[in-house]
Amino acid sequence: MEFITDFTIRNWTTMKPEDLLDCATLINESASHISEQLDGLLNWARIQDGTFYPNIVPFSLKDVVSTELRIQRAILKLKSIKVLDAIDEHLIVKSDSNLLRLVLHNILSNAIKFTPKVGSISITASIENKNVMLSITDTGVGMKPEELALLYDDKTFSNPGTVNEQGSGFGLRISKEILNILGGSIEVDSEIDRGTTVTICLPA
Repeated sequence: MEFITDFTIRNWTTMKPEDLLDCATLINESASHISEQLDGLLNWARIQDGTFYPNIVPFSLKDVVSTELRIQRAILKLKSIKVLDAIDEHLIVKSDSNLLRLVLHNILSNAIKFTPKVGSISITASIENKNVMLSITDTGVGMKPEELALLYDDKTFSNPGTVNEQGSGFGLRISKEILNILGGSIEVDSEIDRGTTVTICLPA
């Protein structure tokens, strides 16, 4: 949200009315989403100490991904990033939708953050061995092997994005812990200057 507010403040005099509306809408939706994220983080913390259990129910994976993409649509537009969402609308997963949204937000935010303007992000999903494999691939800056090795380390690092977006450095580590709780897993493949693919595995 910081990138959007900074961009709007610096460029509002030259922006088209519809672009200003997009930014205002995103800021409003982001504020609401931050509250949802805090609830998700609180639930994750409660799971850690045994006072909360995930609400595992079947739901449409595409619906959850589409909701997150809608929240990110203004920054995607500002960076002219194209998104290919190739998830089958009938694909069902059994998980906790709120916790999964927290994971998806972290992964998609990173993909957008490290993808340059006029780049692309593709989202695909398939069923393999009774599991749903969800892959998010970007055409971003990629990561060095030594950076990949530190992704889940307690000593986090955070690089600025392609337009100097900032981050906490905790996203993927928390995502991995949440997926472990949900009976899933995460795998990251990346090549410098070629992009990154993040694949999460969930029970079907």
